[in-house]
Amino acid sequence: MKQIISIGFIILAFAIFVSKSYENTDLTQVVIIVSDLSDANIESHILREFLNTNGVQMCETSLATRTITIKYDERKLDSDDIRRILNKWGCHADKFSFMKLVNYINN
Repeated sequence: MKQIISIGFIILAFAIFVSKSYENTDLTQVVIIVSDLSDANIESHILREFLNTNGVQMCETSLATRTITIKYDERKLDSDDIRRILNKWGCHADKFSFMKLVNYINN
């Protein structure tokens, strides 16, 4: 009986250790259509600003398709923040397409 209890405690301790070594980060990906994104200089400013924004994990822009794709933590950034950045550079979002992502990061 003592062996069963000891094995149970070992399994429980291992499960707690393993669960704490993984951080669950829910991310959102948004593709934004920005029809007035046509200047390479403004594109680079927007890209740099998003990449330096807390909560943004990835940002890509395209003048050819006039889109911006961002992967971000919605606890740190929201669509109003995204609109503010675009407005700062004279652009506005015509359409947002959101997709919820789940990413597990091993610490």
